[in-house]
Amino acid sequence: MSFALETTEDVSGASDQYLSEPGTYHCVVIGTAENEGPKGNPIDGFTATLAVLDGTTPGQKDKEISLCLFSPDPSKEANSQKWARRKQQAFAIATELLSLQKKLGGSVKVELSDAVGRQLVISFEKGEKYLQLAYDNIYHVDDPRAAKFPKDKEALGIIPKELRKQASYFDPVAKKPNTAKAAPRLSNSELADL
Repeated sequence: MSFALETTEDVSGASDQYLSEPGTYHCVVIGTAENEGPKGNPIDGFTATLAVLDGTTPGQKDKEISLCLFSPDPSKEANSQKWARRKQQAFAIATELLSLQKKLGGSVKVELSDAVGRQLVISFEKGEKYLQLAYDNIYHVDDPRAAKFPKDKEALGIIPKELRKQASYFDPVAKKPNTAKAAPRLSNSELADL
């Protein structure tokens, strides 16, 4: 008995669909999954799927990447928990799920699906095996910290006026001298499980 195998002309084994180079990118959120990793496995946190609109590294436009943002794990050290909170908070601020006009520092409920269609600027670096978020470098497109990075002007033009912000809006998140330890990195086995 024979099996009908569908073949492609590309035998390289690598997909051109996924972001493969470190850099800082202007992206749009094309999907979110609560308590689910990119492969559908359960995680404590959420996954946001992003599509690249522009960036500092050529040849990456229109590629996708899945970003896992884990909830703080009480079994880990305090610094690890702090970085998990900072990463999730940075995503929520960048996608306007969380307003800087509200008092920060407590637990809040957000609707992750509201992030779909929102644009942000985000930095990725090489991990041991995969690209990973560089610290908590996720910014709203109008955040002054993201001003120097390339952005797709046409895509910016479709953002509703009420979602655009003046530079002063970001005063509460303006960079202060960073005395915190670096964000903890995931091991290859932890990344493979995603």
